Amino acid sequence: VSSIRGKFPSPNPAAPIVSSSNGSNDLSKLSSIDRLELEKRQCQEREQELK
Repeated sequence: VSSIRGKFPSPNPAAPIVSSSNGSNDLSKLSSIDRLELEKRQCQEREQELK
């Protein structure tokens, strides 16, 4: 899991990860990127609440 987090710094290990072999599917790529951005935003908001 640590190696995956190194490539994709996401708090949710179950987040959809688009591999190079699956890069042909643009829809899945966009949806996964949007989800990663959403998770990043939620993480930042949580950190601000903790501070």
